[in-house]
Amino acid sequence: MNATFDPVRYNKGDIVFREGEYGSSMYDIRWGSVGVYAGYGGPDEKRLTVLHAGEYFGELGLLDTMPRSATIVVEENGTQLLEITIDGFSDYFNNKPEKILKIMEHMSIRMRELTDDYLDACRTISEYLEEAEQDTLVNALTLELNTVCEQIQSADNKRESMEEKLGDFRTKLENLDRKLGEAQIAYHGIKSKLETLRNLAERYDGYGSSIKRVMEHKGKISGIIGVVADIMQVDPKYETAIETALGGNIQNIV
Repeated sequence: MNATFDPVRYNKGDIVFREGEYGSSMYDIRWGSVGVYAGYGGPDEKRLTVLHAGEYFGELGLLDTMPRSATIVVEENGTQLLEITIDGFSDYFNNKPEKILKIMEHMSIRMRELTDDYLDACRTISEYLEEAEQDTLVNALTLELNTVCEQIQSADNKRESMEEKLGDFRTKLENLDRKLGEAQIAYHGIKSKLETLRNLAERYDGYGSSIKRVMEHKGKISGIIGVVADIMQVDPKYETAIETALGGNIQNIV
């Protein structure tokens, strides 16, 4: 700032200072307007606000030496800005004491905005952490659910295998039961035929009447052994030949 506090003229598009640069001065807009940008020139560029004549910017540079928080770009040709450095700060306000209250009000508003931004950031971080915890919990529950599902699938596979084996055993049991039924039917048929043959033998059906009468008294008359046909034991393949050779003599009583 010079001794006469003369403002500097700027044209549209001029950059007063860039975001991230260090500075220790503030600016008084005497005429025109400037834009306050975040990420200026980048893909995420955003115009935060527009300041007009009578407003100030960069006042935090008088309080600390931190990097500028935004880029200031002139919006109108002929815009006039008065730079106030830390060295000329006292002289400026001695000459224009009415400005100090306005700047203090502006700085107070900026501090409240920064505080709100800080609180918003804290809330955002807190929400993010809560979501992260929820995501962690969801992931843990999902993993546990997947494990349970795998166990259920394994148990279901075993159940299907057991049902298949049980079906095989049931089929085998049904076959055995069927065979047992067939065997019982065959047994009863053979038993019935055997009883019939036994009855025929005991009654000596097929023999002559005289032989039947004698054999009916077999138990009462001693010395009667039986009929030749019943006493002889021969190889089955010779039965026909023996019966032919003996002829009627096969019914003789011994």
